[in-house]
Amino acid sequence: MNRKIGHVKNVRLTVLVDNKADLIVKSNETVKYFTEKPLIAEHGYSVLVDINEGEKKILWDAGVSKETLVENMHRMGLNPKDISMIALSHGHFDHYAGMTKLLNEMRLSPEAKEWGQNVPEEEVEKLMREHQIPIVAHPAAYRERWRKKDDGSMVGPFPRVPQQAWAAAGAEIVHSEEPYQLAEGCWVTGYIPRKSFETIGRPTQLHYRQGSEFLADDLEEDQAIVINVKGKGLIVLSACAHAGIVNTVHYAKAFTGIE
Repeated sequence: MNRKIGHVKNVRLTVLVDNKADLIVKSNETVKYFTEKPLIAEHGYSVLVDINEGEKKILWDAGVSKETLVENMHRMGLNPKDISMIALSHGHFDHYAGMTKLLNEMRLSPEAKEWGQNVPEEEVEKLMREHQIPIVAHPAAYRERWRKKDDGSMVGPFPRVPQQAWAAAGAEIVHSEEPYQLAEGCWVTGYIPRKSFETIGRPTQLHYRQGSEFLADDLEEDQAIVINVKGKGLIVLSACAHAGIVNTVHYAKAFTGIE
């Protein structure tokens, strides 16, 4: 694949939402644990990817509740407005539920102003774009999900990723099935080919509705962030790794051409 991947000088990963929070764990040279205030733990996931010491801050997922992501950021002294881009690993509730509150917290909408009699459309569009934040996801993340029981009956629909609510709050919705550059040296994978032995992350009872049909859901949208650190190699930041972590790492090496 002919891509100029680029590289980052350094990267800092800050876990914002996780299943466990611990005030007494000790830090080391590589990992600093936040112990100044108690954090909220939940069955959810969110990570802030800080490229080149604040040059670009990318949010990776948003947790399972409306409150935890924003609350933990406030307790850690992190400003949501510093986030410059968002990427979504896949369309499961424990990875996106905090997104709408975060976007509202960022107050992305421009303030009203007086324009005169003939409002130039291109200037209005330019103003709106300047106040948007991209959310990058595979289009399959927005599917209507169902579960098929052993007797063949269906359970659903489960909550969908609220694409319209995000757009209304100031998000620019970016769909990409292919690798997509978040910053120089930092990419999301898009679709990860399923080539290894791994099947555990793809339960056969999952389905999605397309018109009147219920189709097997192989979680095609599952993706990872890949960061090429100068002089060190690749960081592969997964989430649930529904595509399989072996598949994920092999594909990261394949599309970057970096071992």
